[in-house]
Amino acid sequence: MLTEQEHLAQSLSRISQEHPAMLYRTTQFYSDLLAQNLIVVAFDDETHEIIGSGCLFPLAENFAEISCIHVDTKYSGRGIGSTIVRELRRIWQEANLQLLLTMKPSVSWSEGMIIDAVKNNLVPVPFSYLESTPEAYHNCCCCDSNNPETGCPYRDTTCILWVELHQTSYDISRQHISTSEFHQAIPNIQVRNRIINGVHENIQNFLDR
Repeated sequence: MLTEQEHLAQSLSRISQEHPAMLYRTTQFYSDLLAQNLIVVAFDDETHEIIGSGCLFPLAENFAEISCIHVDTKYSGRGIGSTIVRELRRIWQEANLQLLLTMKPSVSWSEGMIIDAVKNNLVPVPFSYLESTPEAYHNCCCCDSNNPETGCPYRDTTCILWVELHQTSYDISRQHISTSEFHQAIPNIQVRNRIINGVHENIQNFLDR
């Protein structure tokens, strides 16, 4: 007989396997994070089905990544993803973790998440930002779902790495959002301009404090 936690871990693993935009994560992966209270799950009030989830994935000491964000398409546009991210931010603030967010832009759901990242004082940086923290770089860029030796060869054009504004160099962020890699990751010009304007505004507001 499975415990409630084991059943939840199995369900989350199945969701990650069924959705191509997500990296597949094992039941054990979710079980470990549930035991550490590093997963946020949203349920439908009537059916009690999982309609959204997200987790904090430890990469190194005091370093965690917002990972495995998922919202059922039937419930998109209701602010569920934003609520999950806000709750995850509350958890990492209490745990005093430095935050990362890796995002694979997609037409179906990423625009809102990207804009929310900017609103939450997260700014885009190149993946080389992590090289000064080898353990975090390895765990983020060389996971088994990509390539355990060299990392995902497409990450600079298919993913965007975000870090907390107060943790990174403003010059790095300004430079990154003007690169061709960032433009390839965000091909929609209107969305890209909204992100760039939001990043510049957030950086300026931060510097003016």
